[in-house]
Amino acid sequence: MGIVDAAYVAIGYGAVRPWVERWQDLEDAKQQVEVVCQVGTDISPDRARRAFLMFFRLCREAADHIEDETGLPAQAHVHADPALRICDALAQTTKHRTRDKKPGTKDPDPMTARISQVESTPNGERVTIAWNTWHGLTGTEDALALARRCALAWQRFFQLHGLNPAA
Repeated sequence: MGIVDAAYVAIGYGAVRPWVERWQDLEDAKQQVEVVCQVGTDISPDRARRAFLMFFRLCREAADHIEDETGLPAQAHVHADPALRICDALAQTTKHRTRDKKPGTKDPDPMTARISQVESTPNGERVTIAWNTWHGLTGTEDALALARRCALAWQRFFQLHGLNPAA
C-alpha cells in the first residue's frame, strides 16, 4: 500500500442549475456589497459599482430561475414589490444600456434605473441608484439599503410559498 499525498474531489454539475444555486450566488453577492460598504475597506469606486451591478443582476435573474423551476409567480412578485421593481429596472437598464419600454398590461409605468454615484465617505462606500418611471416619477435609493430590502422581499416570497433555499 502506498501513501496518499493529497485527496482530490470532483463535483459534476448538470446543464440546468436549480434555483437554490442562484439564491446562493445572490447571498454571496450580498455579502460582497456589505463588505464594499464597510468602514476601512479600500475598494475602488468601479469595483463597488460592479459589485452592486452583479448583486442586482443576480437578484433579478432569481425570478426567472424560480418561476421556470417551480411555476410560482416570481415575475409578478418582482413587479409588485417596490424594492424588486427598482432592482429589475437597474438590471434591465444595465443589460440593454438604455430602456425605452412602453407601458403595458404587465407594467403600466415602466422604470429605468442606474447607478448614479459612488462616494467614498468616512463611513465606507456609498452607492446611489437613480430611477425614473415612464410617467415622470423620479427618485434615488441607497444601493445597500435597497439590496437588503430586495433580499428580504425574496425571503418573504419563499415563506409565502413554502420554499426553502437552504434545502
